Amino acid sequence: MRTKVRFYLYTISLASIILGFSMASFPEVIQGLGRIIFESNVLITDFIAIGGLGATLVNVGLVSLFSILIIDVSGAEINGTVLASVSLMFSFSFFGKNIVNIIPILFGTFLYARITKEKYREIVHISLLATSFSPIFNEVLYLGSYHFPLRFLSAFLISASIGFIIKPVARHLMNTHQGFNLYNTGFAVGILATLYVSILKSYGYVPKQRLIIDTGNTQFYSYSLVLFFTILLVWALIQDRNVFKKYRLLIKNSGYQDNDYLIKYGWATTLFNMSINGFLSLIYVLFIAKGELNGPIIGAILTVVGFSGLGKHALNIIPIFLGVYLGSLTKSWTPELPSSIFAALFGTALAPIAGHFGFFWGVVASYINSSVALNSGYMHAGMNLYNTGFSVGIVTAVMVPILKKFKKTE
Repeated sequence: MRTKVRFYLYTISLASIILGFSMASFPEVIQGLGRIIFESNVLITDFIAIGGLGATLVNVGLVSLFSILIIDVSGAEINGTVLASVSLMFSFSFFGKNIVNIIPILFGTFLYARITKEKYREIVHISLLATSFSPIFNEVLYLGSYHFPLRFLSAFLISASIGFIIKPVARHLMNTHQGFNLYNTGFAVGILATLYVSILKSYGYVPKQRLIIDTGNTQFYSYSLVLFFTILLVWALIQDRNVFKKYRLLIKNSGYQDNDYLIKYGWATTLFNMSINGFLSLIYVLFIAKGELNGPIIGAILTVVGFSGLGKHALNIIPIFLGVYLGSLTKSWTPELPSSIFAALFGTALAPIAGHFGFFWGVVASYINSSVALNSGYMHAGMNLYNTGFSVGIVTAVMVPILKKFKKTE
């Protein structure tokens, strides 16, 4: 199984780089990468809009390839957590993460492992997930009027400090939601980002309001995603003739605890689940929310796909979509807005709530989270790319103890 998963991850990474260079000339790719690396990366900054599709795909491929190499060098076990971690590196390289701003945080977690004598292979997934705070590198780099080398050093050290402390913070905060938030590191980074941004504001940092997204290419992106999900589906069917039977077992899993589908049900069943979840997410965006596709939305869809090996399946993500859609009908925003679609797709971190406590409570949790997610970004100034992981952490911290007290589960 390890060989098959590594083949998949290396293939999509290298394919992204090849496609990127096939869509733009070498100078165009380099110029686009320069804009991606040196511009502000806070939410929502679509790399396709600022650097072009070719440069974005090269960035996606480079970041994910670098992530897989780190996994390999560390000797980490290939499981659902690792698959999700690398998939998020791939997904968020469409917006927010680039091959430069992730390095200081990765260095910080490596330094933590060396000093504490912990095995790096046991925290490598947190190391990758912690890069959700990578936009802080760019923000500090251009804060103040000091000489560039001093600003670069400050940006690097501040970013590295986040990587250094993320493990104990994330481990502690897991107790807050008791594992019902699939994006625990996003919750931890949200807390840290609120702290760091508050300190930066006291030194004159003024948060940016960013909404830069690519438009007019929904049809092309739709066909591309349909092709990708179809390939996953066919690959799954070729790999295992019993995939339907195993998938029926998978969707009976609540998504809470013991939710490593890659280990429990195998690579073929996980692939099948990835394909189904990808199609469901695309259907929601295009036909239910009636939204457009762009870099961040593609990244959000691929995040759902990436967590299909760790807790998400059709039966526990549909209530989350429904909760956000109902929210859009009764609140002051509409379903096609990027922020609303984000709340639906990234809000699937609530899948364990729907799976463990039932469909209705999944809808309720998502309905509540749709409000929190649309406001929590102000607390960290858009620097936590996993903003919905932060909002879900808040919602589950409140709902879980109440549900456990009054809601009976099997």
